[in-house]
Amino acid sequence: MIKPAVPDLESWTSVEVRNPQVFADQVESLRSAVRELGPDIPVIQTVFSPITVGGYLVGKSQSRVVRELRKHPEVVGPALEKMAEALVDFSRRSIEAGAAGIFYAISGYAGRKVMKEDVYRDLVLPYDLAVLNALPRQAWFNVLHLCGSNLNFALARDLPAHAVSWSIHNQGNPSLREGRDLAGRAVMGGLSQRSTLVYGPASKIEDEVRAAVEDTGGRGLLVAPGCSVPPRVRDANLAAVMSGMAA
Repeated sequence: MIKPAVPDLESWTSVEVRNPQVFADQVESLRSAVRELGPDIPVIQTVFSPITVGGYLVGKSQSRVVRELRKHPEVVGPALEKMAEALVDFSRRSIEAGAAGIFYAISGYAGRKVMKEDVYRDLVLPYDLAVLNALPRQAWFNVLHLCGSNLNFALARDLPAHAVSWSIHNQGNPSLREGRDLAGRAVMGGLSQRSTLVYGPASKIEDEVRAAVEDTGGRGLLVAPGCSVPPRVRDANLAAVMSGMAA
C-alpha cells in the first residue's frame, strides 16, 4: 500500500464503487478453475466482510475502524453499506461463474478483545447479513470464516452459512466439537496452518487429522487448516492430510 484510501474520518464519505465489475479478474480466474476441475470438485470464492475491507482501506488498522464506527456510525456506516453492495455483486458473479459458494472471512473483528459481542451485533452484524442473506439459492456451500483469537463464537449462530471455519489453535477459541455445538452446523478446521501444516513432520499432521476426527466423532467435520493454506506448504504435507483421513 502506497497510502491509505481513507486517511481520516471525513474520507469515509468519499468511498464509492467506481468499477461495477469489481474483481472481474478474480471471477474469471474462478471460472477457469471450475472448468478445469470439473463438476465434482467444489470451488468457493473468498469474500472479505465489509468491516474487513474497511480495515484495509485505512491501512489495516482495526482499532481505528472500530473507534470511528462506534463514535461516528453515521459517517462510516454508509461506506460499509456500499462495500456490502459491491461484495454482494462480486459474490453473485462468482456463483454465476460456477462457484459452489463463498468463503466469507471476518478477519480479526470477531474477537472479544477487538469488540464486545453486543457492540459487534449492533454495529457490524447488519452489514454481514446484508451480504450473506443476499446470496443466491444455488450457492450450496458457503463457509463462514472467523479469523483471530478469543472469538465471540456465538455470532456464528446468526450468520447463515453451511459450515464455520476457525483456528482451534488460537488462544481462547473453542474446540471443533464445542464450535459445532455452538454453531449448530458443520465445522471446518483442525490443522495448525502456521506450524504443523508448514513444517510437518507428516506424522504430526496425521495426528492432528485423527484428533479432529476423534473430537467430533467424524460427524459434521471438514478437515482443513484453521485459515488459508500457506503457499509454501509442501505437497507431501498436503498428502499427509489425506493419509490421516484414511488411517
